[in-house]
Amino acid sequence: MANDTPDVDIQDGKLLRVTWQGLCDLRLQNKRITSISKCVFEKAPSDLGCIDLRDNRLKEVPDFGNARSANTLLLSRNEIASISRESFESLPNLQEIRLTKNCLEELGSRIFADLTYLYTLNLSYNDISSIANDAFAGLHFLKHLDLSHNSIPALPDYVFADLRSLETLILSCNVISEINKNNFRALDQLLELDLHLISITELRDDIFIDLCNLKKLTLSWGKLYTISSNAFCGLESLEVLELNRNLLTAISGGLFRHLTNLKRLVLPYNDITDIDQTAFEGLTSLRELNLSRNQISYLSDGVFSKIPTLTHLNLSWNRLSDVLTPEIFQGLDNLEELELCRNGVATLEKGLFSKLPKLVTLNLSNNCIATIEPGAFDNLKNLKELKLSWNYLETLPEDGFQDLSSLEKLSLSYNKIADLTPEMFAGIANIKELDLYKNRLEMLPDDVSRVLIHLEKLKIT
Repeated sequence: MANDTPDVDIQDGKLLRVTWQGLCDLRLQNKRITSISKCVFEKAPSDLGCIDLRDNRLKEVPDFGNARSANTLLLSRNEIASISRESFESLPNLQEIRLTKNCLEELGSRIFADLTYLYTLNLSYNDISSIANDAFAGLHFLKHLDLSHNSIPALPDYVFADLRSLETLILSCNVISEINKNNFRALDQLLELDLHLISITELRDDIFIDLCNLKKLTLSWGKLYTISSNAFCGLESLEVLELNRNLLTAISGGLFRHLTNLKRLVLPYNDITDIDQTAFEGLTSLRELNLSRNQISYLSDGVFSKIPTLTHLNLSWNRLSDVLTPEIFQGLDNLEELELCRNGVATLEKGLFSKLPKLVTLNLSNNCIATIEPGAFDNLKNLKELKLSWNYLETLPEDGFQDLSSLEKLSLSYNKIADLTPEMFAGIANIKELDLYKNRLEMLPDDVSRVLIHLEKLKIT
């Protein structure tokens, strides 16, 4: 077994000597190294793999002399202010470079052009504000590029055009104020694009037109308020779209119609008030839709009817107190989970959820529910969990849960219930968990206990 603890000579921050015998990798993290003598790598072994100089005080990339076999170069958390093509000329076999948390301000022309086999390049957490349009020329096999947490104001056209194998591109946490379709030309192998926490305000038509294999697009935590009708054209392979925490106020008709393979659409923490009747047209594969934390006060009948594959719908933290009807949920025959907490709902009307036959979990907590009409839970024969905590219930309707033959968990905590009868629990004899904490009850009445013969967990005081 090779010895990875090197015998070295470091004087006044300068690495003067390494005893290479038995070393496969050179690992000198956190040694307060400020410079490296040119002779150190002259006798480097021909099978040297990793050079790890993280957490030192290097101000420039050292001369690596005879370390041509090295495949990994780790220089994170140093004080390197610039890099050039010459910085890597003696390391032609590198597959990974990490230069995170240095002091880089620019990426010059063709600086990585000799690194034919480079697979991963991480330049995050620097202060890069300028990138030459051919900075990444020659990196034909690069798969992962991280430029996040820099000061990039704009991307040159065709800057990634040579990265024909790129699969992951991370541009988050920059000051990019505008993007166009020429920024992403030739990236037809890209699988993930991360653009969260940048400063763009609009997405123009065909901006992602070349990204035919993209699976995940992150545009969260931004300033987006306008999305053109053809902005997502070309993204037929996209599976996850994250648009949370932006400034969107409306979802126009057919906006997502090109996203026929989308599985997850994330839209919380916007200011959405208006959703067009055909907003979700074309989303024929969608399974999860999150619209929570918006300002939605109206939903048209059948607004979700274009997405029959949907299994999870989150409408929490909106203003749907007076608009919920069975017709809103029309077409959601496969829905398994519905989140409706914090909407100010006061009454659950008869048949409200009758068009959701496969529903398994229903969350109605933190509303203003004082009345549950008989038949409110009709047709929910597959429901296993019902959350009604933090409401204003003083009583429960007799036979109100009659249709919930599969129910296992019922939460009624933080209400004002003072009395219970066996008739209130008719139809839910299979219930295993019952939460009645913080009501006006001290114990479960004996006649109710005799009905709930499968009860395993009770919380009441």
